[in-house]
Amino acid sequence: MQKEFSKEYQENLSKKKEKNKDWFPTPTYKNVINLSGLPYVNLVLSSYYQEKISLSDWSDLLGIKIKNFPETETEIMNKSRKYE
Repeated sequence: MQKEFSKEYQENLSKKKEKNKDWFPTPTYKNVINLSGLPYVNLVLSSYYQEKISLSDWSDLLGIKIKNFPETETEIMNKSRKYE
């Protein structure tokens, strides 16, 4: 019984890996902007620039690790310029 299950599990796992072979994960900052919305993310970023919140608060509000701040900031600025 366990051997059958193990064999079936390995087959399913290999099929899944083959299926997702060309899949690339979406960067965190793009997920945050898409899920939270650009106006909210801009508000949080401007609050950080005005020193109303700390970097830690920024991280908590957006659900992003602090190490991702530079790329998130760049992406927000690029997207904001498109809509000006």
